[in-house]
Amino acid sequence: MFGVIFYVRMIGIFDSGMGGLTVAMAIRERAPLADFVYFADLANMPFGEKSEEELLHITKHAIQFLMDHGATEIVAACNSVSMLASGLRSEIHIPIMEMSEPTVCALAQDHPQPLLVKEESLPSILVVATEATVRSGMYARAFAAQGIKIESMAIPVLASAIERDASRMELREIILPAVKYAITMNAKTLVLGCTQYPFARSLFEEMFFEQNYFIEVFDPADAVAEEVVSQFDVRGRGEQTFFVSKSSEVFDRSVREFFSSKSLISIP
Repeated sequence: MFGVIFYVRMIGIFDSGMGGLTVAMAIRERAPLADFVYFADLANMPFGEKSEEELLHITKHAIQFLMDHGATEIVAACNSVSMLASGLRSEIHIPIMEMSEPTVCALAQDHPQPLLVKEESLPSILVVATEATVRSGMYARAFAAQGIKIESMAIPVLASAIERDASRMELREIILPAVKYAITMNAKTLVLGCTQYPFARSLFEEMFFEQNYFIEVFDPADAVAEEVVSQFDVRGRGEQTFFVSKSSEVFDRSVREFFSSKSLISIP
C-alpha cells in the first residue's frame, strides 16, 4: 500500500544506475530550480536481465523509497520498468512518468513523413534496448497505436558495460551488431531505448559515420524532460539528493561530473 503524500513538491527519479542521470540532466537543463531526489538501485543492476516478477518488486520498492524521501512526482527513468511503472498508476497517489509514451509522441509529432513509416511499409525506426524492454513489446505497441511499424533489437550487455566504464573498444564490439542491423534494414532513426545508452551515443554516431551511413540517433531523455516540465511542478530551489543501494565509483564520479554534487548516500 503506497502512502505518505507531501505538500512540498519534489520529483523522484529512479533507475538501476547512472542511466537515469541522462533524464535528470535533461530535466535540470530545462528546469534549473526543480528539486529532485534520485535513487540508483545498483544492488539490482542490470534491470534488463530480470524477470517481470523481479522488476515489479524492484519498481514498487523504488517508488515507495522515493515517496518516503519526499517525492511527490515520479519519473521511472528506466525503459525496462516503463510498462510496470505505468501499470502502478492506479495504486499510487502521485503522478508517474515513464519513458516510452513521451518518446513515441515526440517522434510521431516532430518528424515529418516519410520518416514515420506506416503499417504497410518497411520500418525505418530501430529501437535498441535491453532484453526486458524488447520482451515487453511496449515500444512496438506504442508505435503501432500511431500507425507506425518499427523494429526492436536487444543489446544485452551494453548497459552493464557502460555502468562499469568499459573501454571504447569493448563498447564498439558490443554495439557493432546493432549498427550493422540498422544499416541492413535501412533505418532512418535509431532510438536509444535504454537510459544508459546515451552515454555511448557518440560511439553509435561514430560507427555509423565510419560506414558513411546517415541516421538520426534519438535520445528519449529530452522527450521525457519536456513532458516533466510540462506536467510536473518544477518550481523549487534546485536541490538534489542522490541515493544508491550499492556503492559505485563510476556512479559517484558521474554525479560529481554532471551535477557537482557529493550528496551520495548508501542504503544499508
